Amino acid sequence: MDAGARALFRLRAVEAQLHLAPPSIMCAVSGVQQLSAQRLGSKICLVTGGASGIGKAICVQLAREGATVVAFDVRRAPREGGEDVISLMRAARQSEGLSPQQDLFVEGDVSNAAAVAEAVATTVGTHGRLDVLVNNAAKMNGHTLLDTSEEEWDEIMGVNAKGVFLFSKAAVAQFLLQPRLGPDGIRGRIVNISSQHGSARLSCMPMPCALVGCRSLPPARTC
Repeated sequence: MDAGARALFRLRAVEAQLHLAPPSIMCAVSGVQQLSAQRLGSKICLVTGGASGIGKAICVQLAREGATVVAFDVRRAPREGGEDVISLMRAARQSEGLSPQQDLFVEGDVSNAAAVAEAVATTVGTHGRLDVLVNNAAKMNGHTLLDTSEEEWDEIMGVNAKGVFLFSKAAVAQFLLQPRLGPDGIRGRIVNISSQHGSARLSCMPMPCALVGCRSLPPARTC
């Protein structure tokens, strides 16, 4: 399975947690089953780590299926190169024949409480509410335990654990201010994405528990 198919498969898992995907999720080497557009019409989604990699792919697919997206990351330029996430979301909507939406990119660090609060406030100030938070941001240094400094460890835990805590807390506080919507009466949803590296033993990681903090959280929560 290529990188694009892996990213789309992970998005389908996110959608399943949001009760949006059908019971069967089909995956093949050539890609993942495409589903109908506009299933997420009117939904406001905030994705951390949204400028690059899997986070960018999640943003693009959410836009393709009708959502308005706020991408939060430490920089707008994709680490892997190519077009930025805002341009790709715009192109994705055009390919589906959807109307343009006011997508946003908010620059900031998930481990900074003020930046997190500003991101949620900007989202609500622009769009009136927040429907979905995807905690996707993550950090690895590729060093062994003995080669990892205390400062590097703090940076990893700041993103992989503290960032999830700060964004979840800010999102839930906003959810509780919002009216319940839809037949299930949900104010908002949180999707926590973690990695197999939270339990796998790899020589290039300082300790698996660097990711366990996020991995131990429920994959999705409604409010």
